[in-house]
Amino acid sequence: MRDASSASRTRRIAVMSMSIALAAAGSLIKIPSPVGTVALDSWPGYACALVLGPVGAWVALAGHLASGSVAGFPLGLAIHGVIAAEMVFCALAFRWVTGRFGAVPGVVAAVVLNGLVAPFALLPWLEFPLVLTLLLPLTVAAAVNVSLAAVVARAVKRGFVVPGRP
Repeated sequence: MRDASSASRTRRIAVMSMSIALAAAGSLIKIPSPVGTVALDSWPGYACALVLGPVGAWVALAGHLASGSVAGFPLGLAIHGVIAAEMVFCALAFRWVTGRFGAVPGVVAAVVLNGLVAPFALLPWLEFPLVLTLLLPLTVAAAVNVSLAAVVARAVKRGFVVPGRP
């Protein structure tokens, strides 16, 4: 017979696996942008960060890598690796701000970080005009992804959807 810890770990892995699959599916739903990688791929990572804790934020990394691979990594694998790491940071910040100040400030903070701050962190590799053209589509995608994640995480936490419950 398995102990509770083992069942919990198995449930967490299953939820993360399903979330990565949802992120991969979301990577196919694109928001028009100059690079073609802006998509609805990060909401499962944001939701997992709220529901599963910091380890859930790694789903956001997988989501971006899925979106980048679907588009053929147009900015190069190294830059998409940096973007994927930014996604982990944004998901962790979303979790922290939401836990400390509530859902609305969490959504606002994550949208600002993902849509406005993260692109400027790429200036060492990208030209300024490209970064500027990415701001609108990234902000729109971030708003949709983060808002959807907040709704899904709230439903999960309220028991509408409980991972692992028969």
